[in-house]
Amino acid sequence: MKLKKIATAMIFATTFVAGCSSDDSSTETLVTFHKPKADYKFNDFELAELLSERAYLLVGILTYNGKSYHAIYGQGIADNMLVMFENRNDKSDRISMLIPIQPTDSSYCELLGENSSTSFNCKITNVISEDEHMRTYQATSTSGSESFTLEVSEYLSYMGSTAFELIDNGSSQYVIKTLSPFSKYGYNDTDLAFSSYVELSAILTRVGKGNDISLTFDNPISGSSDDDINMYTGLMIRDYGLSTHISKSGSVFSGGTDLFSAGVKRTIELRDEQLSVEQNKQIGVHSWSEDNDQGEEVDATDIPYTDVSHRKQATYFTKMLGDDGLGFYMFTIKSAPADGEHYMTKDELNKYQLVTEIN
Repeated sequence: MKLKKIATAMIFATTFVAGCSSDDSSTETLVTFHKPKADYKFNDFELAELLSERAYLLVGILTYNGKSYHAIYGQGIADNMLVMFENRNDKSDRISMLIPIQPTDSSYCELLGENSSTSFNCKITNVISEDEHMRTYQATSTSGSESFTLEVSEYLSYMGSTAFELIDNGSSQYVIKTLSPFSKYGYNDTDLAFSSYVELSAILTRVGKGNDISLTFDNPISGSSDDDINMYTGLMIRDYGLSTHISKSGSVFSGGTDLFSAGVKRTIELRDEQLSVEQNKQIGVHSWSEDNDQGEEVDATDIPYTDVSHRKQATYFTKMLGDDGLGFYMFTIKSAPADGEHYMTKDELNKYQLVTEIN
């Protein structure tokens, strides 16, 4: 399960200028606020800075069989990073690999196939160089017949793993469907982050504004591993006037719900009409958390509402849901702790106008 804020707080806070550790939250005040103000100014300069920082950190380069590949998707799977690499000269040539987040004396990389996988030694002794956030492996398969060189960022599990498929229905009507690039290996849940913004931005730039575009969540979206980028993805969705839809096979949780809220129209197709909305578990929310200066995890409800992270979320949901936005945000952080989950009922969806139609 992805936590809504903790990944960004732990991984990016010391490097990224914008985000959860902004100076905006450090000003002391004698006034107690019971709700955050929706006064954050999202801007193009901050977006450009965030994208530049992520592009610098989220790097993976694989040299295998004389070909060069670069990382395009990444997510965390237990103690590993699940990463997809794409041939720089042939976009149809892709390789997926499980890579240890931290190598040990007995760790392996697994080059995945549809029916089998090939194990490579990715032990501490296979690391030939380390520099800041990058690590380079010279790895040989356990059979000794193959080898590769891998230069990989330790942050690739926060790159994002949701892929998007554009369907042109003619007459300026388009559907963009989410999907898992790793589904053929049995990994169907995906998350949202840097790669999601980059890919969706390229699609929307190609389609252009003024068209009828729907974003369909067609697989389980387990959350966002980078909320700062995810909010800008939502702002882009609203700017292009997209509708959002959750199909029978899809669901959204945490940052996925944030992105669903960006649609000008927001519809859901229940997986099982015999079950209640919450029993279908297709729209989920929870709180977020951050580490304090002592390294202790603090839930959002215990962080002052003057904190910039609260103000960003309050502003984002006010833009998406109008007068219901701030109430919805307060509902999410009180619905379940950061390591918990709450699936919304029909009454809750109606109260905050999160869904405009249930099919």
